[in-house]
Amino acid sequence: MDFIVMSHSIYDDEKQPCTGAVRENIIRTDERIVDDPMKLICRDHESWYFEGKNHRVEKSHIKRDFDKEAWVVRIESIEELLTFIKNNDGHIEIHHPTNLSLPTICVGDER
Repeated sequence: MDFIVMSHSIYDDEKQPCTGAVRENIIRTDERIVDDPMKLICRDHESWYFEGKNHRVEKSHIKRDFDKEAWVVRIESIEELLTFIKNNDGHIEIHHPTNLSLPTICVGDER
């Protein structure tokens, strides 16, 4: 399974957050809690359609997708996950943000 990997302690997205991470393209979803771009509180409602792709309405929310580069690691088994945790000082956090196409692992020493 692929995971986006981020570092708690490295704030420069260009630096590799851990050994084995590679840059890959992912999808970031922009979601708003209205069912029509005309309901957005902004000056130019039609600008919603100028950026991104796959504009849609899901569960009464408007959404659009953006291509993004991120650091990604592939972990195929629970054993590989345990090794990954050990190699990252025994501390990781796994999240699945709704706006990213892959689950995210945060590595580092902040707790």
